[in-house]
Amino acid sequence: MADLALVFGSVGLGSLLSDLTRLEKSATGVGGTLSTMVSTITGPAGIAAATAAIGSFAVDSVKAFGEFETSLNSLSAITGATGKDLEFFSDQAKSIGETTTVSANEAVKAFELIGSAKPELLKSKEALADVTKEAIKLAEASGMSLPDAAKSAVGALNQYGAAADQAGRFVNVLAAGALEGASPIAASTQALEQFGSVANGFNVSIEESIGLVQTLADKNKMGAEAGTALRNVLLKMQTIKALDKKAIDDLNRLGVNMDLVSNAALPVSARLKELQKV
Repeated sequence: MADLALVFGSVGLGSLLSDLTRLEKSATGVGGTLSTMVSTITGPAGIAAATAAIGSFAVDSVKAFGEFETSLNSLSAITGATGKDLEFFSDQAKSIGETTTVSANEAVKAFELIGSAKPELLKSKEALADVTKEAIKLAEASGMSLPDAAKSAVGALNQYGAAADQAGRFVNVLAAGALEGASPIAASTQALEQFGSVANGFNVSIEESIGLVQTLADKNKMGAEAGTALRNVLLKMQTIKALDKKAIDDLNRLGVNMDLVSNAALPVSARLKELQKV
């Protein structure tokens, strides 16, 4: 059994499963998470706090016309948008400046930042605008800077190969996880960078993944360290039948159903429950 503990690491499979169930439910039922958080900070007292938290990206809603035009020209160079397409971005940025703590000028910079981080968004101005708005919601709700929020949102989407229309779901899951667990959004993103693609390939959803990240955070394992540990566990689960003979014999002796553990069609909680026998 000691050998198997080394094989699967020291993440604590039993507690990992029990905590995952609680945290996954929180990450799944997140429809109102950001709206609640944003409504709190957009009250009279909240605006000032949110503005300070966003930092250099949350400034007065009106920027000098020259700066705005310069930003639009830069966005045009990146996206190739001209004419009505560029006017679309201009209108969207002004709307963002009027309805959020982010200025119109900084919204244009966010379009460029997110488009550069997820190039496929450059093919659709609407998709780019939608993802940017979700990143802004994340920044406002969490107190992160807009660049960091954009990196977190787009990074998570990229790890899972998710389309732009999933941005709202991913942002809500990140926010709900941070609200319920101990891992802040930035640390959760660092963890996803280490194991997100493996999780996606093993049919572990973003909700399940954030549940796993927050479970390890409760045990003071966060960021890249948590992501590396989870990646190793998932890879071992995927290739469990390829373990050495002694490990296979031990698993058989303990009654572990290796077909179940490696079955990507099943929820990760069911697979981890089988590994509790280790």
